[in-house]
Amino acid sequence: MINLADITVTISEAMKPITKQGFGRCLMVCTTKTSPYKVYDIHEDLSAVEADFGNTTEVYKMVDIFSQQLDQNGQPPVEVAIFGIDLSASENKATDLVTALNTLVTLNNNWFRIGLDDHTEDLIAALAEWSLANNKQLYTQFSDDSFVTDFSKNYRAILGYKEAVDDETNPNRLDAAMMGYTTTRVPGSFTFKFKPLKGLIADKIPIDKQKALRNKNLCMYINKFGDEDLGSDQLDQGVCANGFFIDDVESQDWIKYRVSQEVIKLLVASQKVPYNNTGMQQIGKAIDTALDDAFNNGIIDAQANGSRDATYTYPSVDDIPTEDKQNRIASGFTFKYKPLGAVEGAYVTGTVEVLFE
Repeated sequence: MINLADITVTISEAMKPITKQGFGRCLMVCTTKTSPYKVYDIHEDLSAVEADFGNTTEVYKMVDIFSQQLDQNGQPPVEVAIFGIDLSASENKATDLVTALNTLVTLNNNWFRIGLDDHTEDLIAALAEWSLANNKQLYTQFSDDSFVTDFSKNYRAILGYKEAVDDETNPNRLDAAMMGYTTTRVPGSFTFKFKPLKGLIADKIPIDKQKALRNKNLCMYINKFGDEDLGSDQLDQGVCANGFFIDDVESQDWIKYRVSQEVIKLLVASQKVPYNNTGMQQIGKAIDTALDDAFNNGIIDAQANGSRDATYTYPSVDDIPTEDKQNRIASGFTFKYKPLGAVEGAYVTGTVEVLFE
């Protein structure tokens, strides 16, 4: 779990905040064709994606299985963004990929999750580091656990494990399926473990290998409880490469986004937010609104009385540094909350009462 001290929200004219739409938007990166950033409507069909990339490419397979995932009401994702850079002739694919993405985010940064059509280790390693530096969530996968890159400190990379298949009609894209599932939900309101994914066939992995994969924080898709009526194909776990739970990380990102959104809405909608204690209270109220939203979405825990377990503070103008006042920057706001975790297992002990002695 990331320490809450790591949540820093800075509001300035230089920032490029992610919108509500952008926070749920996923970017698929194609490495076999140069193509400008484009948002595709996939609610009805994938014809536009097929027209641009063909239906045999890996990026199409990613979008295909991404589009099959459904929210709680049975609705699929409505859109996906695609960006292409042809690396086929590149002598340093990882560097060229990162360079292209650095340029992309200066023009189109309104997206949160990223997936890559290529599962070559050096590309995954480079993109994982780039995602960590740019506050994006990378969803990717390996077909074996022999990679040598140390991902143990990266909470921006989600590493799936999916065994390779020869069937070209099988998308076999665990990474894209997980992206599709999470994009239809509010982060922190669900956990990945036990969840079935549409269009994906579970791997049959021996128990000892499952343990080894878990030790490397790889997310498997396997059949569980197969001898019981509840047996089904499902995600074994939902963790980032460093072991943090995905929902913990993404829910903190969501709260940061919501706080930013509410403060920006206040600044834009107001003729003037006064630089006095009244203005500080108004900004505090914006933070309060965001925390309420997180509580209502099951991200923040409740106190014994049922109210949210979250607080915020706003400064007195007298306590704000002179330099900040001169620059018209309101500083000194804080918030704290207790996250609402999720049960992913249980230990039950029973006692038999002896009736006759």
